[in-house]
Amino acid sequence: MSGRKWCPDNWLDEFIPTLCDDPSGFIVPTDGGWRLRPTDWDESQEGWDQPLEPGQIVDFCYTEDRGTVVVSFEADGSWRAVTPVPSASHFWVFEPDGPLGDTLDDLMDMLKSDGWFDDVGPGEHEIGAYYWSHAFSFRFDGARFVPCLEDTPTQ
Repeated sequence: MSGRKWCPDNWLDEFIPTLCDDPSGFIVPTDGGWRLRPTDWDESQEGWDQPLEPGQIVDFCYTEDRGTVVVSFEADGSWRAVTPVPSASHFWVFEPDGPLGDTLDDLMDMLKSDGWFDDVGPGEHEIGAYYWSHAFSFRFDGARFVPCLEDTPTQ
């Protein structure tokens, strides 16, 4: 499991850029000032490039990798968790890439309705567990982001 990783809230979608250990990791100095960009940004990613002004507020969410759970798919379409299910996990994904569910039950229901169970057949499969936070506001101050509220989590 890895530590907390951050992403600008308005970039959260089906595909997201490489995440940073700290919101300030997205700040890039340019000839004309500062920009908010992913660390691996290229010009084809226009939506992930925006100017920053002193005092500007940017919302960020963080994720935590909560490990994995092994799930056994049965021939009758049922399933069961073989290993303990990590606590407080909001989203589930098949590793390395795959559908998301708000809970393990939601993901299993989605996979049944999409025919995924039929494609992979019975057996044990590893599922990744993640937690995504709500948005926290940060103020751009110099070359860093400063939390707007005292109780904002950091790394």
